[in-house]
Amino acid sequence: MEPASPQALADNACEAMALGIESGLSYLLPMLYNQGLLEHYPNITRLSNGYKKAVYDGEREPLAIDSRVLQFKLVSNSKLTTDSQRLAQQSLYIQAQEALSKHVSQPRFPWRRDFIKKASES
Repeated sequence: MEPASPQALADNACEAMALGIESGLSYLLPMLYNQGLLEHYPNITRLSNGYKKAVYDGEREPLAIDSRVLQFKLVSNSKLTTDSQRLAQQSLYIQAQEALSKHVSQPRFPWRRDFIKKASES
C-alpha cells in the first residue's frame, strides 16, 4: 500500500493541533500520534495494520482494538520523551472517561473500566 502523502499527514497534524488548542489534553494523543507519523515518513505504520493483526491474533477485547488505544500503543513504543508518553497516557484516560480513583459500585460499562484498569497497570 502506498503511504499517505506528506501533505495529507501535515493536514491531519494541523487539524489535530487546532482541536488540541480548543479541547486541551484530550486531543494530545492524536497530536503525538501524528508527530510520530511525520517523523517516520515514509515508513509509517497504519492503525488499520494494528487492527488487522489484533483481529487475526484473536483479540476479543473491544477496547484493545479501539483506534485511540492503537494510537497510544504506537506512541508509547516511539522515541518520544517519557514526559510526552505520560501525557499521551493521560490523554487516553481522559478520552476513556473512566475515573479509576473513584469507587463505582455499579459501573455503567464494567468491561471498559476493567480494560482501563489493566492498561494502567501495564
